[in-house]
Amino acid sequence: MKKRTILIVPPRGGGVKTIEIRLSLVITVFVILGIGLIGFIIPFNNQTQNIVEQNQKKNLYEQNKALLQKILSTLKLLNHLKEQVTNLEKKQQDVLSLGVSEDFISKRQNKIDFSKLQSDALLEYVETQGALIQSFLNFVQADTMFERVPIIYPLLDSFMISRPYGKAVDPFTSKEKVHYGVDFVAKEGIAVIATAAGVVTRVENHPIWGIRVQIDHNDHYSTVYAHLGSVSVGKGKAVKRGQTIGTLGSSGLSTGPHLHYEILRNDTSIDPAEIIFPIHHTYN
Repeated sequence: MKKRTILIVPPRGGGVKTIEIRLSLVITVFVILGIGLIGFIIPFNNQTQNIVEQNQKKNLYEQNKALLQKILSTLKLLNHLKEQVTNLEKKQQDVLSLGVSEDFISKRQNKIDFSKLQSDALLEYVETQGALIQSFLNFVQADTMFERVPIIYPLLDSFMISRPYGKAVDPFTSKEKVHYGVDFVAKEGIAVIATAAGVVTRVENHPIWGIRVQIDHNDHYSTVYAHLGSVSVGKGKAVKRGQTIGTLGSSGLSTGPHLHYEILRNDTSIDPAEIIFPIHHTYN
């Protein structure tokens, strides 16, 4: 076996010392050190990998937890939105039950692109609309003066407006003249209702206007219902908004079953479209 000689020379002089080391021993020492180093590095790498995997798992868990919270929050928001929409629909039905047209409610909604609204903005819109409609209902139900303003249609069933307020050709003379009311065409015999609370001041059978009823609502407004088929109230009778006062007919000088409806403000005829909600509307 080959040997290696190592010379040790003292820095300050003295005798030189020699050490003989076998080559196999040197190789064995290096092999042992190498194995030891490898044995240290491999566990360290495994430990490092484990720490990285644990951190990745922790981050993934946190991300999933945050996503779950977001999903739950969205579901909660959607449930709240559903409740608000249900409440809004109920309030809308309450408004419609007062005789106010559905267009009064949907008029502003048609101007909004709901597809572009985020869920939070949509919920805010629904809550705002609900609050506005509730305020309207509170005002209508609490203010007796409002009950005496003729803001609803005189018919609850489907109808068409055959002749609006203003200048129009008279069907009997073929000449243009001012029409001081609105003509509603509908099925003969359907109920005609009072458009506001008041007192019946006239019930007559006129040769031209046929069976005609007039109701005074307050110091400012009165309404006229002409060409009725029948009448169910008498002079001096107090009526409520929405109460049936007669049926649609074709009495007097008439081209067919319809209701001639007028609104007078301070004894002067006005266009009912100025008061009735919505401003312009025709049922088919």
